[in-house]
Amino acid sequence: MIRKILIALLICGVIIAGYFTLTRERFYSTHSRKALEYYQDGVDNIMKFYMPEGKRDMELAAEEDPEFPLPHLFLLRTEQYSMDKKGEYAEWYKKLAVPSPKWTDFEKGLIKLSMGKPDPEDREKMAAEIEDFLQKYPSRMEAFFLLIPKYRQFVEKPEKMIRFYETMHRRYPNNAQILNMMGYFYVALGQPEKAKGIFEKYVYIRPDEANPYDSFGDFYYNTGQFVKAEAYYRKALARKPDFVTSKISLSLALLHMGKVSAAIGLLDEIEKNKTAGITANSTVFLRFLCYVYTRNMPEMEKLVDRLPEMHLADSVQKRISLQYCLQTENLECVKEILEKEKQAGSSMPNYHFLMNKANFLRITEHPKESIALLKKNFSAHILNSYFDIRYYVYYILIEDYMKLGELNEAEKLANALPSGYRAYFLMRIMDAAGKKDKALGFAREVVKDFPGADQEFYVLAEARKYAEQGDRR
Repeated sequence: MIRKILIALLICGVIIAGYFTLTRERFYSTHSRKALEYYQDGVDNIMKFYMPEGKRDMELAAEEDPEFPLPHLFLLRTEQYSMDKKGEYAEWYKKLAVPSPKWTDFEKGLIKLSMGKPDPEDREKMAAEIEDFLQKYPSRMEAFFLLIPKYRQFVEKPEKMIRFYETMHRRYPNNAQILNMMGYFYVALGQPEKAKGIFEKYVYIRPDEANPYDSFGDFYYNTGQFVKAEAYYRKALARKPDFVTSKISLSLALLHMGKVSAAIGLLDEIEKNKTAGITANSTVFLRFLCYVYTRNMPEMEKLVDRLPEMHLADSVQKRISLQYCLQTENLECVKEILEKEKQAGSSMPNYHFLMNKANFLRITEHPKESIALLKKNFSAHILNSYFDIRYYVYYILIEDYMKLGELNEAEKLANALPSGYRAYFLMRIMDAAGKKDKALGFAREVVKDFPGADQEFYVLAEARKYAEQGDRR
């Protein structure tokens, strides 16, 4: 009897060992158990958006097996390589560009699709390849993490993917990554109630993690509910105080609430942390926005002067430089930067470039061309997904319609904004229409809608000035 039990256990052990070996060889080329453990820990942390921990695990995986490509792929795609590893960074770009015979089919496909930069005419083809790949490997959540952002850049139609995710959700109802992505897709589709329900479930099944609360905060932020967004970002930070993703998002929420000094204080705190190198692009750009929102030209100028000595991505330096030129209305500078960007000929849509180009057209008295550019390039999905983009696009369009005297169109857009910003633009629209009493009423509404905002916050400052002038009249 004991002999039969021992034989049965041995057979089970062989089957289990064979299964895990087969699984490892099917998906991963590494034969180092330790490297695979570090990699899987890294994937888990990165899926939770715990980036410093994910970077550490991926680097450990790479050290255990230097030829294991996926840790390097994650480090490259999430920009986790430090500045002192520039040579290694460039070397692995070259290595990943040439498939190794040792790589598994999963690795080859994931690397090719993740690193691919197709020409404009091939973008639909690559989008289809991404769909096929994800359906072929539905349990590999790391593939979803790496490929969905690229897919969305190519397609911009989340309804094409939401059906796939709904099917996946029925199959894996408690998979956190599927829930998280579904929530963001529902936001893009303009279905906030569905999105809210999904994020509520995400929080319910992962109550001790930070990212569910951060994602719920993003839901409230992108639907213009900044007070609720702030509360959820703080809940995320209560669970993980060093969660940089939530700190950056919280600083954005504070900025849009007019609490600019508090946002700058949070950015100071982030930059003192050892992870500042990973997040420097975001923190520097946000700091610049804080100066824009308070019309602080001296600080803007100081930051722009320091740009050459900062280790920032070229795209971020260009965004700051271009925005500074727009703020100072240095039209020659704007024209030069836009021309260089056009000559670069990127196949990916650069939304910041397009918005700034439209703003340039507005400033140079071409509002019709500005409106046409924005309407052509910004779908409802993009505007739903990102409040920052929606607000800037609406800001430019409202200004354009006011220049053209189409105040009804401007009013429609203003009414789609959160209450404080709605009142701010309606104040200006009513003033342009000669309805001074209504404009004064909206100015007073602005002051009420931004409690605790800095006095220099441009929306509040302009409304307060208008209200004071109205009271004197």
